[in-house]
Amino acid sequence: MIDDIVEQHKYLGEAVAKLIVEQVAQLDTRRVAPESTPSEIEKLFNEQLPESGVSLEAILKRFRDEIAPNSMLVPSPRYFGQFNPTPLPIGVWADALAAMLNQNAGAWRNGPASAMIEARTMIPWL
Repeated sequence: MIDDIVEQHKYLGEAVAKLIVEQVAQLDTRRVAPESTPSEIEKLFNEQLPESGVSLEAILKRFRDEIAPNSMLVPSPRYFGQFNPTPLPIGVWADALAAMLNQNAGAWRNGPASAMIEARTMIPWL
C-alpha cells in the first residue's frame, strides 16, 4: 500500500512540477484575463459528478486544457491586482509541503511544529 502511495507521489510530483513550469514559462505570452464568458466556463463544469474515480492523467489534462486557460494569471508580470500578489516560487512549493504534512495547529500535541510556527508568526515576542 505504501509503495502505491510513494509511486503516486513520484508521478504527481514530476507531472505537477512540469505543469507549473509550463504555466510560468507562458506568463509573458498569455493574456492576464481569459477571454471566456461565464457561460462558457459554466459549460466546462456542467457535468454529472463521477460515480468512480478519475485517473490522475485525466485530472492533469483537464487542468492543462480547461482550468489553467480559464484562470486569471495572477503570477503574470502584467497583473497589477491590489490584493492578489504574485506568488513566489517558494510559496508555491511551501504550500505543497504544508499540504503534505496536513497538520492541525489547533493544539500543540496535534501539530507541534505547525503550532509553534503559527505562534511565532502571530505573536513574534514569544
